[in-house]
Amino acid sequence: MHVCLSLLLLVSLPVLHGQTYPNPYRAVDGWAKLPDGRQMGAVGDVQVDPDGVHIWAIIRCDASAPERFGNECLDSDLDCILKFDAEGNLV
Repeated sequence: MHVCLSLLLLVSLPVLHGQTYPNPYRAVDGWAKLPDGRQMGAVGDVQVDPDGVHIWAIIRCDASAPERFGNECLDSDLDCILKFDAEGNLV
């Protein structure tokens, strides 16, 4: 019993400690501005550029055809790796 309680405390401690700080991030709807009426597709990944200012994102080609989810980029010439500035403008 003592071993199980100790194990439970060890497993729970990082989770409790990891959630003590407020989340500094927030969602901003419409932040990314895509050209020519392109709609935001599913976002696969987002990374901050080494310069600490720009954002790189992997985005599915277009969200305008939901029936093609998963193969939106098939037959598309749209870029799927995009770089944005801090204001959400495509660079």
